[in-house]
Amino acid sequence: MTRLLLMLSAVFAFVSLHALEIPNGNFAAGLDRWEKQPAGSTVAVEDADGGKVLAVSAAKANSGVTSGKINLSPEEAAGSFTLALELKAEALPSGVFGISIYPLDKSGKRLKQISLLLRSVKDKTTDWRVLQLPFGSRTAKKLPEGTAALQLRFSFYEKSGNVTGKVWLRNLALSSKPAALKDAAPRIDANWPRSITANVGDLGIRLESRSFWTLYRVDYLGKRIGQDVYGSHYGHVFSFKGVGFVGSGHVENEEEQMQELKLEIDGAPVTEVRADYPAVSRLTLIRRAKVRTLEVSSVLTVADNRIDEAAEVTALADTELNYGYICMYPWVTGFSDYAVLDKDSDIRGKFTDSKKFMIDKPVTKVAIYDEELGIGVLTTVMEAVNTEPRSERYWDMPNRYRKHYGVVAIKRTLKAGEKLRYRTVTTPFKAGKEDWIETARGL
Repeated sequence: MTRLLLMLSAVFAFVSLHALEIPNGNFAAGLDRWEKQPAGSTVAVEDADGGKVLAVSAAKANSGVTSGKINLSPEEAAGSFTLALELKAEALPSGVFGISIYPLDKSGKRLKQISLLLRSVKDKTTDWRVLQLPFGSRTAKKLPEGTAALQLRFSFYEKSGNVTGKVWLRNLALSSKPAALKDAAPRIDANWPRSITANVGDLGIRLESRSFWTLYRVDYLGKRIGQDVYGSHYGHVFSFKGVGFVGSGHVENEEEQMQELKLEIDGAPVTEVRADYPAVSRLTLIRRAKVRTLEVSSVLTVADNRIDEAAEVTALADTELNYGYICMYPWVTGFSDYAVLDKDSDIRGKFTDSKKFMIDKPVTKVAIYDEELGIGVLTTVMEAVNTEPRSERYWDMPNRYRKHYGVVAIKRTLKAGEKLRYRTVTTPFKAGKEDWIETARGL
């Protein structure tokens, strides 16, 4: 791993690259966000050398695995890429093993398969070695027009299925050198880093450019409590009737258009934004964007060990919605308990990886608790103006998250000029398993 990191550091030092996140690319969540294709493929995640390793095997049958979708901006899709990884392999008595990519269009349709590496019967057993596999505009392996996303593919193949072998892969990293598109107006964050991290009191956060500047990580007292996995979005997204999702990291249908973006640190506007703020007392992110026919203005404030997030949505034209998700938080799956703290509510229980919404009510106070960490999170809806019908949903998804959605304007048509406002305050806290609910009530 040290060798891989040194090589990548050298690349990043001399070339204008930035990292693209591979969904669960470190396999910390097992095979979550990876799909066996064919379904009966012999694929597993193993522990090796203190880390997670992807093992792909074939025993006289084709076998493979495909990653989750890696969304690209137009500049990225027109640019160049390098896939770096470490590979260990047995000799192949028959068939081939390949590393390839699927370019996808906006609808998710696979446009073609591009081979990056092919091992055949002439290749012998090899111990761990670092591979750097280029593709894109500066190579012969160009992405087709209309590419909006990528998937990685690792697979054994022989036409009749007569293939046997095993490979191990680890330390996946995908980097991109975006193209400068002609006639494309620079984004208003062109001079910002692609990601911003900050330690604000006991909270550690990350802000992400690919989601058009929303939260993308929450740590408390040095422990990860809010997922940092691309695709597990924070922020806001709207489901438009006849269109689908638009907003935050959802770019499969249409991108939101950033119109205003400001960062304040300790109450002062920042003119030259840095990638890291190791010790501050207050961070405020002010943003305004157009999401199809909606204008969304939001203020995110992190201070006093709380996250205060407010959004105002204005309809620029009559807009038919299935619903809007505002102030989303993908909490880690270590959270074991939940309780609604509204007066006279008896909603409480355990997360069980049920794949169900454990809470789906228009409540105002919800606490969740991680028994192993002894950490809880209280979320309070401070404002919900013209948001009805609304609901606070907590989705109990195994190996992915306990996700909180503030659901607003369910099956509503917002008239031109109509506004809605929604604001939450999220407060992590330390507590024992016997008194965590009372601790949350006292916040």
